Amino acid sequence: DRFLLCLNKYSNDFNRSWMRGVCFTFITAIGFYFALNYWGMETPYFVIEYHFKDFGQVLLGFISIIDVTDWTDTKDLFDLTPTGKVILFFAKLAVSYGIWQTIYAFYKFKRQ
Repeated sequence: DRFLLCLNKYSNDFNRSWMRGVCFTFITAIGFYFALNYWGMETPYFVIEYHFKDFGQVLLGFISIIDVTDWTDTKDLFDLTPTGKVILFFAKLAVSYGIWQTIYAFYKFKRQ
């Protein structure tokens, strides 16, 4: 119960802040994107230097993690290991939770 309360506090401040939901979703996606890049791929998709090489491809990879319904058709973008598939599954789950929390925070504006 404490874990769920903590998650609810940081994801949308107990249904009071939709902006926290947006921030939670992006921070979660970025964290999973780095984990997927370094531990879940045969060859890393990007290496952090002073600048990203081919930033468009890096951005497409990030969007493919946020796009849980596959509207952009980028599902074959990564060459994943079995560990990478598990990381991608949990990333999609966490991003979906963040999207739901963002939507649910708008219920405070519902007319009675």
